[in-house]
Amino acid sequence: MIVAQGQTGTLLASWLEYPGGPAVDVTGITITITPLPSGSPVVGPTSAGVSHPATGIYTYSWAVPADLEVGTYLAVWNAVDVGGGAVQASEIVTVTGAGGPGGFPPKRLTTKVTTASGLVDPITIQVTVYQPDGTSAGPFTGVRDAQGLYYYDFVPSMAGRHIARWVTTAPDAADEEPFDVPPPWGEAGIISLTQAKSTLNIDLDDHQDDDEITGFIQAMTGPIERIVGATVRHTHREKVDGGHAIALNHTPVMSIVSITAIRTGVTAPALDALDVDGPTGIIERLDGGRIYGPLRIEYVAGRSVIEAYITLAANLILQHMWETQRGSQGVVRRGGQDEIWDPRFGFSIPRRAHELLGDQPPGVA
Repeated sequence: MIVAQGQTGTLLASWLEYPGGPAVDVTGITITITPLPSGSPVVGPTSAGVSHPATGIYTYSWAVPADLEVGTYLAVWNAVDVGGGAVQASEIVTVTGAGGPGGFPPKRLTTKVTTASGLVDPITIQVTVYQPDGTSAGPFTGVRDAQGLYYYDFVPSMAGRHIARWVTTAPDAADEEPFDVPPPWGEAGIISLTQAKSTLNIDLDDHQDDDEITGFIQAMTGPIERIVGATVRHTHREKVDGGHAIALNHTPVMSIVSITAIRTGVTAPALDALDVDGPTGIIERLDGGRIYGPLRIEYVAGRSVIEAYITLAANLILQHMWETQRGSQGVVRRGGQDEIWDPRFGFSIPRRAHELLGDQPPGVA
């Protein structure tokens, strides 16, 4: 379980009469939460706050202090079974920062430690993260998941390309893996994950392919926007020259956030003195005068409503990418009107979707 500082996480213990058997109640249950790899308990042992919502099920709502040290904790449940024997259950809890500067969610980093004989546990294992601004975070101690399998929940403080470097001793080895942190609101795509899974006939409770599907959604959003214009709301900053009209690169434009003069002696026009044509992204002065530059304009492009034809085209593209990635694209019968997929002639946007999307959006050449 992952829970942020200042938030509440619910831990759960489930007891069975025997492996795979019916649920059974226990007595004398307590919970203890201790930092890893060592340290004094931060909770318990205590039975206070333990709830019993169903047979064999016990829960504990842990209100994580806002100043609790970020790291990994071990929650251990102790109880007595119906035969009078001591029983125990445990769970790893990762406490992250309260979202980190900018509200970035934690990123789980994983690694495998192997030798010629297979997966092994090293004497020490640490991970250091090289960040986009050239600084490093860490080193942090990896958390053992199983023999030779380790992870660490890293809370980013900035967007961009990161590199995780794992270093172990006995065996002495190093492993590097890049990962990207999108800017806030940067993970949203043209359709939702729920909608995508419905299109692919994947059960919403099946999360095995969520990361792959999300990657497809993000990958196809850009190509679709090159045809129809911006769909997902994003803030853009552009340097523009002056003139009687200024054409912004990303349309449709939803709003102008700010206009700043770059050179001294130039006065940026007031926002309420301008007319902004959303579909074309053209800015003009209301009095018909010239806009003097150069200027830096910050604005929001996107749509408050994504039209049905765009959503349908996105679903068709997703289905095509999903099927061809698995090599299961069916061959159209002779005389069919759609594409016949051939691995020698790859394409990303099927013709049906392209016809729905239509021509390039209006703009100024």
